Amino acid sequence: MEVTSALYDIFTCPSCRNIMTPPIFMCDIGHSLCQNCYYNVEKCPTCRAAISARRNTAVERIQSNFVFPCSNQDDGCKFNGSAMCVREHEVFCVYSLVQCELKIDDCKWTGIRENLLNHCLEHHPNNVTSASQQIFLWPKVENDSCCRILINAFEKQFLCLWFFENAYHANFSVTYLGSMAEANNYYYTIEFGTGDDLPSTRLFKRKCHSAKACKMPRSDLHVFTKLKNVVRDFANRDQFYYTVTIYNYNVSYVQIEEEKRKRNVNLESALCPKWRPAKSSDVETVLY
Repeated sequence: MEVTSALYDIFTCPSCRNIMTPPIFMCDIGHSLCQNCYYNVEKCPTCRAAISARRNTAVERIQSNFVFPCSNQDDGCKFNGSAMCVREHEVFCVYSLVQCELKIDDCKWTGIRENLLNHCLEHHPNNVTSASQQIFLWPKVENDSCCRILINAFEKQFLCLWFFENAYHANFSVTYLGSMAEANNYYYTIEFGTGDDLPSTRLFKRKCHSAKACKMPRSDLHVFTKLKNVVRDFANRDQFYYTVTIYNYNVSYVQIEEEKRKRNVNLESALCPKWRPAKSSDVETVLY
């Protein structure tokens, strides 16, 4: 059942003005507020009464029967669904307001997600690609550095995250800028030694994860590697190549090897992304 404007207001948190999703709490008088505001306000924003630990289960049950529109509907978004689905969708809605995901060159850009790719192509061309497979050049990187790369593939956006502590500790992952359910459809590989003089390449395959799903290091999502052991003579090399590939299915290693035999390596198309010194907040950012 589609929610009316009057009901929409009832299901809206009076403090943050977002649609409330379970658990929904209430004050001593009975006014509702969302979980986030429950932990961040001292008194009811409606009547100034004390906040209780009771949940408004009646509102939760009633709300589950209604379909809600995206809050960006006035800008053109046609999405609608349950309150939970809408809240998850709005985080990555193409009409949502975002900051530049690459966080380099002290970029202050803010705009709708739909325009993010064009912004990055224009202002950060070395840190963005519109191909599902891309060769990258690793320059001489200082310890405790980080790098972000935006990949647009299958009409979706992915964010590659590098955190290089030193030759013994490097972390790489690919986050899908979309819902957790959709993230399950995507996998990535990173191959070290592409087109290089290494005697053999090293390839790792992992799952892409939603930016909202990973709160701790996981070996099925992150590549934790000692580049000193992966790249020959790493300490004395000025550069080496690696390739990142995004798949929209659970590719097998047999398929990967077949694809590698057919691949035409063009090092002239390699991108050399910009790195920057890592801040204390970037350690958590690697987990996104």
